[in-house]
Amino acid sequence: MQSALLLAVLLAGFAGCSSAAAPAAPSVMALADKYTNISQGLSLINATNEDLAAYLSNPKTVCTFFAPSDSAMTESISRLGKYAGIAAQNDSLQSATFNYHVIPGKALTSADLMKLDSLNTRAKETLWVLHRKSAPKVYSRPDYPVPLEGADIKAGGCIVHIMNTALVPPSAIPMVNEWLIENKALPPPGPRSEWGKVQVPMHQDMIDLQEKGVGLELPANATAATTAAAAAATAKAAPAAEATAAAAAPSSAAPPAAAKSAAGGGRGAVGFAGAAMAVAAAVALWA
Repeated sequence: MQSALLLAVLLAGFAGCSSAAAPAAPSVMALADKYTNISQGLSLINATNEDLAAYLSNPKTVCTFFAPSDSAMTESISRLGKYAGIAAQNDSLQSATFNYHVIPGKALTSADLMKLDSLNTRAKETLWVLHRKSAPKVYSRPDYPVPLEGADIKAGGCIVHIMNTALVPPSAIPMVNEWLIENKALPPPGPRSEWGKVQVPMHQDMIDLQEKGVGLELPANATAATTAAAAAATAKAAPAAEATAAAAAPSSAAPPAAAKSAAGGGRGAVGFAGAAMAVAAAVALWA
């Protein structure tokens, strides 16, 4: 009886040692074995981008990876048509595109993404985050936010989110859109005024406006100097919008909250002027 008990203790100890020596969680690249719906993109990375493949193969790498599904990769190739081969031979485009799906140094869950508005990618270009119904979406173009199909997958030191769309870095959008328009996979942009010498899709112009702060409300803790500078810039760029805002302002008998907004002390006046400026600029782009 004692011998059987001793044997049981020894076996339990051996089992404990065995589990402690279990291999670490797989790397991002190793997920292709378990998540076959993202294997196509990972295979392309492995075949075309040695640096990124090594980065995502290291279990110690800390990052967030937005993985395009195989169906997303297939659709992208189909929409590019004859230009798919050109894209495949463009090493800089492929590198920028795949690195645009990687956020280095941060393993962000979907809950973490809900607290952020933008991300710095490994491609050195910004990826934006849109918050919708307690679930984040990411985008490189404001008119096409992409939901996360499968979220919070752990792989080594990384978190992986699966998407049903392949993202295009902002710098490559004009070129890729030209290919899509030529292949009739994207409608051509509307006419521009004579000053618009280069036809750039509207969503790229909106990104440029967003980066310049157009149409964005100032934070509550903005300094007086910042507020004054923003008001001056808005008045110079959109005098019509300012005049409309002034005409719509309530009388002196208005309640304190409304009077504060009309006087420019609250977020309402700045937000209205900024939004009007953004609309005016967007309309001008397509005038």
